[in-house]
Amino acid sequence: YVNTYYILRYEILRRVSDQRRNHEKAVEQAHNTLLARGESIPIDAVRIEFGNTGSKTTIYRYSKELESNVQGLQKLNELEQTSNIRQ
Repeated sequence: YVNTYYILRYEILRRVSDQRRNHEKAVEQAHNTLLARGESIPIDAVRIEFGNTGSKTTIYRYSKELESNVQGLQKLNELEQTSNIRQ
């Protein structure tokens, strides 16, 4: 009984994790599509790319995570460039 509980719990958590990754990738793809078109990236535009589906809260959270990752990569690239110039 205990083993069955943990197996089911693991499967549920794995599926939720997979679903989250899929949503994150979809937000990233919509974000990149809008950028490629030269459009702004409001939440409603991302929802339209999804076919008017998805929670605005979830899309907002994933968009903010994506933006912070992009900013972090930009800062890292700047640091690498300045360290290469000094050498």
